[in-house]
Amino acid sequence: MARNLRIGSRGSDVLEVQTLRSQAPAPISRSVAGWLPYWYQASGFASVKANAEVFDQLSPYWYRLESNGAVGKFPFAEDPEIIAFVRNKGIRLIPLISNEFNQELIFNLINSPELRTQHIQNLVHLVQSKNYDGIDLNYENLPREDRDVFSSFIREASQAFRAIQKRLVVTVHAKTTDEGSWYGAAAHDYQAIGQAADFVRVMAYDYSWSGSDPGSIAPAVWVEEVLAYAVSRIPLQKVVLGLPTYGYNWSAGKGQGVTYKRASEIAQQQGVDITHDPLNGPHYTYTEDNIDHEVWFSDALSTGTLLDLVNRYNIYGIVFWHLGDEDPNIYPLIKSKFTASE
Repeated sequence: MARNLRIGSRGSDVLEVQTLRSQAPAPISRSVAGWLPYWYQASGFASVKANAEVFDQLSPYWYRLESNGAVGKFPFAEDPEIIAFVRNKGIRLIPLISNEFNQELIFNLINSPELRTQHIQNLVHLVQSKNYDGIDLNYENLPREDRDVFSSFIREASQAFRAIQKRLVVTVHAKTTDEGSWYGAAAHDYQAIGQAADFVRVMAYDYSWSGSDPGSIAPAVWVEEVLAYAVSRIPLQKVVLGLPTYGYNWSAGKGQGVTYKRASEIAQQQGVDITHDPLNGPHYTYTEDNIDHEVWFSDALSTGTLLDLVNRYNIYGIVFWHLGDEDPNIYPLIKSKFTASE
């Protein structure tokens, strides 16, 4: 059965009979979603199957924007087992479509009224033909000067999706001011997008990234600043905080992505202790073949700090980037922190 998630919903709203209330698990009071990348599809889907009661939305990384406005498919797209499972469990299926950080691709699309219209029609056809619950637009790395035309594109897409009673979700770069720290963030107008979209997913991670110095992926102080700015521009009931499950292993000035599972394995193999930091995430250093390494990643402890922020700001929910080899302890933690009180 699909869960009807509302902030502050109570178990008594769902289970009126005391005997049933005592037997059934308490409802989770916030939306919990996950992005499922095709390159981690097997392990990510295993996480969903093992924790289906936690999720109310799933966004597989299945589609890409084509130069003519068409919708292309990534490997393993439209997996029938995933589709059947989430429908059986009442989990809303809202696939992601990406421009793969290709600036020219998105620039050409949104600056052509004909291409914009065609692309929106293609998205509508996709969602209707597959009976999806909506689509997640993950269009990144826009030029700053395309801010207004991108907002217009989102408004047009919103009208089309409302007409078919499907959800339009828009994923945006994290920032703490209107302009943010780079042009891609500036091009995402939170207020305009928040007015048009059904939900806005804010990517509150990669504070430290593969090309930066080693450091926290999602420091709590910064995430709170991102969240505070988001709720000042977007209605609370539309804000979804994107949280990391991954990390980086930096060496020789470059970071390589690592999962929680891999980061934990490396620490064990190297015989080093992990510093568990609830505000900044776990981290450690080691030396291999005379090369110094520094690893920062995310675990249940650091995730718990961010879940507390979600509760404090009373937003709609969270979405994880990404499912697959994440810390399994985040799931009982979500149940603990997001379970509606009696």
